[in-house]
Amino acid sequence: MHLEEEKTWNIKKLLIAIVSAAAVLVVALYLLMTKVIIPGGQYREAKALLAEGNHAAAAESFAKVVGYKDALKQCYILKYAQGEGTVAAGHAHVVGLKQDGTVVAEGRNYDNQCDVSNWTDIVAIEAGYSHTAGLKRDGTVVAVGDISYGRCKVTDWTDIVAISVASHTVGLKQNGTVVAAGSNAVKQCNVSDWTDIVAVSAGGAHTVGLKRDGTVVAVGSNYFYQCDVNSWRNIVAIAAGELHTVGLKQDGTVVATGNNQDGRCNVVDWTDIVAIASGCYHTVGLKRDGTVVATGLSTTGQCDVSDWTDIVAISAGTYYTVGVKRDGTVVAVGRNDEGQCDVSGWTDIGNGVALD
Repeated sequence: MHLEEEKTWNIKKLLIAIVSAAAVLVVALYLLMTKVIIPGGQYREAKALLAEGNHAAAAESFAKVVGYKDALKQCYILKYAQGEGTVAAGHAHVVGLKQDGTVVAEGRNYDNQCDVSNWTDIVAIEAGYSHTAGLKRDGTVVAVGDISYGRCKVTDWTDIVAISVASHTVGLKQNGTVVAAGSNAVKQCNVSDWTDIVAVSAGGAHTVGLKRDGTVVAVGSNYFYQCDVNSWRNIVAIAAGELHTVGLKQDGTVVATGNNQDGRCNVVDWTDIVAIASGCYHTVGLKRDGTVVATGLSTTGQCDVSDWTDIVAISAGTYYTVGVKRDGTVVAVGRNDEGQCDVSGWTDIGNGVALD
C-alpha cells in the first residue's frame, strides 16, 4: 500500500511539474508576442510608412508601440517635423528655432535668457519665466538665463526626446522616464518615479505628464486643482499654465482644470484641435485647418488670433501669443513692452534637423 501511495504521489508531482512548466511557457510566449513579435511588426510597419513619406500614418503606428526600441523618439521626430517645438513664448522673451538648427530670440534679456545665438543642432526649444532651454540633436540639453535653484543644471542630461520649461526645467527621456531641475518647493520636480510617459509640460509650480495609455499624472501645487487630472482619459497632448492645466483629447476636443479666472479654462466647445498651449492667464488652440482659437485674459490683445491662418505651431506667453506660419514666418499679438512680439522679420522658422 505504501508503494502505491508513493507511486501516486510521484505521478501527482510529475503532473504539477508539467502544468507549472506549461504555465511558464504560456507566459513566456505571451511576453514574446506582446513585447517583441507584435511590437516588432508594428515598428517595422511604421518605419516603412515613414520611408514612404506617409508621416501621419507612421506617427500613429509609432505611437502604438511607444516603449519598443526608439519608437518614442520617432514620434517626436515626426512631431518636430510638423512644427512642434519651433517657437517658445516665455514671460517677456520669445525664442524661435530656425530650419538649420540655430536659434533666434527677442525680448527681455536681463538674465541672458536670449543669449542663444551660438546654439547649433537644436531640434526643439522652450522658454520659461527667465530662462531658455534647447534640445540638441544628440539628445542632450542646453540652457541659458536665470540659474536660480539650479533650473539650468541640465548639462548631464542624455537621451532626452522632449523638454518643457516654466520656473523649472523638465526632460522626457527616450525610455519614458522623466528628469527635472529647479525649484522643488512644492514638489513640482518629484518625477523620478514616473514611467511610461510620452509627453511632459511644466506649469508655474506644477508638472504634468502624459502616459502611454492616454491618462495623465501631475505633481506640485494643487491649490487651484490644477493637478486634478486623474480622471482624464484618451489624452494625446498636455499644456500646463501658471495655475491651470489643459489636455487635448484624441477626438480633437479639449479639457481643462484649475484656476478659471477670466475664462482660461472655457474650452469645452472647442473642436478639431490639433495642438494646445497654455500661458499664465490664457489658453490657445490650433485647429486642423490652420486657424487658431483662444480664451482667457486678453487685456493686451493676447487672444486676438481669430484672423490667423496657415498656422502650424503655437505658443502662449504671459501676456502674448505667438504662431508659426506654414511659410516659416511668425506672427504675434499681445503685450510688446520689451520687444517680445518683434518677430515680423523672422524667416525660416521650422525644424530641419532630426534627432540622432
